Amino acid sequence: MEKNVGIERILLIMKHYKLSQRQFALKTGMNPQTFNSMIIRDYELRLSVIASILQAFPEVRIEW
Repeated sequence: MEKNVGIERILLIMKHYKLSQRQFALKTGMNPQTFNSMIIRDYELRLSVIASILQAFPEVRIEW
């Protein structure tokens, strides 16, 4: 089963910056266990998650 687009993009950001799931979660202000569940269960991204990613990584464009 393929990951949804939002999760795929998170994984690409993590790979680009060489971040573990825990490192990414902490950098974006998310609870590492919650973030891990979000990745494993392939949840749709909430607006608050997208906002925290854009704040932590301002070079990432929302249109991407």
